[in-house]
Amino acid sequence: LQHIGAPGLQACGADWKNACLEACQFQDADMEGAYFADVLLKGSDLSNAVFKSCSFNRVAFEDCKLTGANFFDSNFNDVEFTGCVAEYAMFTAVTARYLSFKECRLREMQFNEVTGKEYGFTDCDLKRVNFHRTPLAGVNFVGSDISGITVSAAELKGATVGVEQACELAKLLGVIVV
Repeated sequence: LQHIGAPGLQACGADWKNACLEACQFQDADMEGAYFADVLLKGSDLSNAVFKSCSFNRVAFEDCKLTGANFFDSNFNDVEFTGCVAEYAMFTAVTARYLSFKECRLREMQFNEVTGKEYGFTDCDLKRVNFHRTPLAGVNFVGSDISGITVSAAELKGATVGVEQACELAKLLGVIVV
């Protein structure tokens, strides 16, 4: 168990393996190219951290603050975010295999050009999230707030939504529900 207070940490290319990092302060950290394997990040502040071109394997983020974090061009394999706040975070050009968000507040997050399989959201706040060029077939949004999301009909094809969510999405298609 490690408690690290290092705002602005420069850890480009670092390897983080078999670690439990709890209550760490990594605001504005630069972790570009870092490798994370079998890591638990719990109750940590990673606001505005840069995780560009990182690899995450069997990683859990629990109750972390990731506001404005940048995960551009990163790979996620068996990664779970639970109870996290990741408003304004950027998941762009990401490859995902078993990536899940549970009970997270992800308002205005960019989830763009995400490829891979089996990513999803359970009971999340997805208000105004942008899903540009991200196929959502097989993603279950039931129980999540998707009001104001940005997405095209082609990207939505095959996604599972509830009745209220369908009404919200109908507005995007120009359909008037009465």
